[in-house]
Amino acid sequence: MAPRKRVLSLVVTPHHRCVHVLFWLSLGATVLAGCASRARDGGDAVEVEAHARRWSDLDRDARMAVMTTEVMPAARRLFQAFDAERYPRVDCATCHGAASVARHEYSMPNPELYALFPTGTPEQIAMVQAYPETVRFMHNRLLPQVRDILGAETYDADTQQGFSCFSCHPRGESR
Repeated sequence: MAPRKRVLSLVVTPHHRCVHVLFWLSLGATVLAGCASRARDGGDAVEVEAHARRWSDLDRDARMAVMTTEVMPAARRLFQAFDAERYPRVDCATCHGAASVARHEYSMPNPELYALFPTGTPEQIAMVQAYPETVRFMHNRLLPQVRDILGAETYDADTQQGFSCFSCHPRGESR
């Protein structure tokens, strides 16, 4: 008697097909971006150039694919490397908030996140003094990584345009 073959059957909806196609397109773009990368100082570190896409040009399905295949793995790796005890689980709610995720609305800034204040204000100075490691992590590691994945512009203090802390965190109200 011949051994029985195991068959895996999946229900594939148009949405799944789109996510699958977007995944492979993203992977291809990542590979191509890797071809455009350059080594710094002859070391093993590699700097990958920003994606040619703009977040504002992507439809919802494309945004979900980018978040799932690029932002989430990067954020999970960064948060857990920073403080695995504080961030044992990094998922959509970590940045977007549980209420937003429950509604399937992922708008930012997220009012559930810690409110931030403009640079130089007494509240901002106090926050930097109270949480120096977290501020350094967010500003030097998380923000640039997410900004680059999303293809967003670097924040320009003169024009107050571009990807900044306020792209995710709400603005606090000064007293």
